[in-house]
Amino acid sequence: MNHLPSHPTLLFNDILHSPTAINWRYQDQAGLSDRSLDCLQLCTKEVLLRQHVAANELLPVFLNPFDCHLLGEFHLRRSLPTLNHGWKVGKYPLNDKSDIRSFIKLILEAHRYALIFYQADKAAFSTYYKKHSIIHWAIVADVTDSSLILIDDTLVKDFLINGQVGIIPWSHLDQCLRYSNEFGVAILERLPDSSNETWETTFHRIIRDSVHAMLHCGGLARLQTFINHLYSLSHEQLNIYLEHLEFDINYYRKLRELWLLAVVKRQIPRSLLHADWAEELIPLCKSWSLVMGILMKWKKQPERDYRSKLNEYLIYMYDLETKLMRGLEPLTGDLCH
Repeated sequence: MNHLPSHPTLLFNDILHSPTAINWRYQDQAGLSDRSLDCLQLCTKEVLLRQHVAANELLPVFLNPFDCHLLGEFHLRRSLPTLNHGWKVGKYPLNDKSDIRSFIKLILEAHRYALIFYQADKAAFSTYYKKHSIIHWAIVADVTDSSLILIDDTLVKDFLINGQVGIIPWSHLDQCLRYSNEFGVAILERLPDSSNETWETTFHRIIRDSVHAMLHCGGLARLQTFINHLYSLSHEQLNIYLEHLEFDINYYRKLRELWLLAVVKRQIPRSLLHADWAEELIPLCKSWSLVMGILMKWKKQPERDYRSKLNEYLIYMYDLETKLMRGLEPLTGDLCH
């Protein structure tokens, strides 16, 4: 901690020089954590809180429509999240990777923080190294001539100094860039005329997009295909993919947890909060937790065959996903005032 730079004008300087650690595993005052938000959303949350956005205004920024995609037959995916309430992520992809150091410094000077995104399976400083081929997001809190200071929940312990704050030598980032297909720097941007749309209108659009994607554009059908494919695999085949399955399903279920949190925190517009869909969220989130639990148990006991129990939980989950969409469907008409 004594070797960290001190630049009071930077947005996260207080975190670098405080015993209080950032830990996204635990809920903040708004109830948000890594249970309901992904890495980009968690980084966004920290920036917005330091730009004087009230904690009780954060949750609606992150609510997104439900959808379902498959990468091949095996990898469960959902669309990358977007931001509401007039916020967007402004990306600056780097064509010249050798210019990364000066570019990050320029962004820090201009905006007091920077976000970076990188290919996690190419980053030796990440616990995802050689495991998960995803684009991961982190906060650049500061830089020195020899390193950059990241707020990142996937850092290997050797790089951590306090909570999720770590020091990464520039040489390690350079190596990551050398093998990455996608890397860049980003900031949050405020859209013009961002206050014109009400939260009721925004959430109504989220409902319509969810129903369209899941019921009318094959989302539920793809989820069923995913379940059927898992059921067709042998015990030995599934054993190989357990870690990837756990990772994919954990990411996919986060949005369900966020919707449930929005209901609990009374962040859903009253005109659109109907028991027909809201009451399905508790058992739905529990069903995804059961799936996660059996995968974690299977990882610890790879010699055991949990396929039957996994399929039982997946079928139960699929039924609840369908009920949720059927409960939302009547709300897709025009808003009534």
